[in-house]
Amino acid sequence: MFFLLGVAYAGWVARIPAMRDRLDLGDRDLGLLLLAVAIGAILSFRIAPPLIARYGNRRTTQVGAFLMCVAVTFPGFTPTSLLTAVGLFAIGLSTGLLDVSMNAHGVDVEQRLGKPILGSLHALFSVGGLAGAGIGSVAASQGLTPAVHLSCASILYLVLAFVFGRSLLPRSDAPVPEKKPEGAPRARLNATLVALGAVAFCSSVGEGAMGDWSAVYLRDMLHTSEAVAALGYAAFSLTMVIGRFAGDRLTVRFGAVDIVRYGGLLVAAGLGVGLVFNNVAMMIVGFLSVGLGLSVVMPTAFRASGNVPGVEPAAGLSMMATLGYSGFLVGPPGIGFVAEHLTLRGGLGVVVGLAVVLTVLAPSVDPSRASSRGGQARRMLHT
Repeated sequence: MFFLLGVAYAGWVARIPAMRDRLDLGDRDLGLLLLAVAIGAILSFRIAPPLIARYGNRRTTQVGAFLMCVAVTFPGFTPTSLLTAVGLFAIGLSTGLLDVSMNAHGVDVEQRLGKPILGSLHALFSVGGLAGAGIGSVAASQGLTPAVHLSCASILYLVLAFVFGRSLLPRSDAPVPEKKPEGAPRARLNATLVALGAVAFCSSVGEGAMGDWSAVYLRDMLHTSEAVAALGYAAFSLTMVIGRFAGDRLTVRFGAVDIVRYGGLLVAAGLGVGLVFNNVAMMIVGFLSVGLGLSVVMPTAFRASGNVPGVEPAAGLSMMATLGYSGFLVGPPGIGFVAEHLTLRGGLGVVVGLAVVLTVLAPSVDPSRASSRGGQARRMLHT
């Protein structure tokens, strides 16, 4: 299911330049249009928890996958900006529902195995992203319209969703909501979770920027073909795969804090250099650096938010996802507005700045350390 989300999402993302040309949109208008995806995803975070509680994460994952397989065809057919926004909202709603439920299912699997695997699960999302971007590049180079490409792909996605969905854990293994522990702080008041949400926010803005703007940057700023432009997201997805498959082992060896800190530095340095030199080769290197640096951040944040002392895992995951994924909400229009005044080169500079912030917030991904510091701070304030 992680793979399916990656391949389906990247498939339509690769055709964003064609969609923009069909609708004759500028950078700011495109950013506002892409906002519909994030709005749908954020709304799904409110819908997913009660659905999971009632039907289990197996059934919710299956439903989210089937809805997504249909929704990703919309950008290939909608003739106006308004209808496109509705279609993109449907993509955000369905992908967000699938994202939350499959991560909850992944946590169940990780607990049953007794070892970290979330990094590898997220790696399979990146494998899907690489495959989807590659298919999109080939479809564009062969002159296939987005409508034909996305419709054919959707049929394949539906088959995969049916096959993958049958092998999920049975409903009896779905978690049963437990009563909140006596005296446990509410997740919305927990400073550690706010910090983890900020970590995920920085990462999601960077990931969203690669999905929404990498192809546009290569095509508009560096004047490449649509097929070459699609390779920007493919480069990002490639190093995401490498980093996430290695992430579980690296976490055990070096610790969560260090891999997040140095990941942020790699993003800032790699993309920053690419923007300074501003040619195709260096920008591809920059996209590779962003993928490798951010690869470990979201899996680490998911794991940490489910292990914050004194907070229920479900509550922690829910709040972190809501705060973190809001980066997908403000990122596209934010970068679009900056690009309108400072060019898209300046817009991607926002990602460099947030990567620096990420290095500062890295200690929060060790909940025990963050909780200890937070307790000391609260005692000092009380005194």
